[in-house]
Amino acid sequence: MAFLDRLLSDRPELFALAIWLVEVTATRWGLSRLPITRLVARILAFLAFTYFLYQAHQIPYLVSPPSGNAFARFLGDALKAIWWFWAAAICADMLRGFTFRGSQLAGHRLFRDLGVAGIYLCALVGLIT
Repeated sequence: MAFLDRLLSDRPELFALAIWLVEVTATRWGLSRLPITRLVARILAFLAFTYFLYQAHQIPYLVSPPSGNAFARFLGDALKAIWWFWAAAICADMLRGFTFRGSQLAGHRLFRDLGVAGIYLCALVGLIT
């Protein structure tokens, strides 16, 4: 148990990466038929992922402090990119799930698709800046 505690305090970004991998596996192949359950599971996993990012001092919307370790810097930047696009995917799922439910009109689908594109564009801008 002491090894796990030390690993958790030394490298929380590895736990964040593990949470992301488990979430991708569970939601892509395990919860694909249950949209509300999938959304709740994604949000809870995202909150745990965010917690471990903050523990690793990798705030997604701030520039990372310089690090001498190239692998740690690469992993931190990759986790920040995952954070931004994961947040965008959750918002896009919420928009798809709760807007114009059951409507197949072209105008409603266009609005929904433009909203999703805007969400991903905001994530890209947030990642770049």
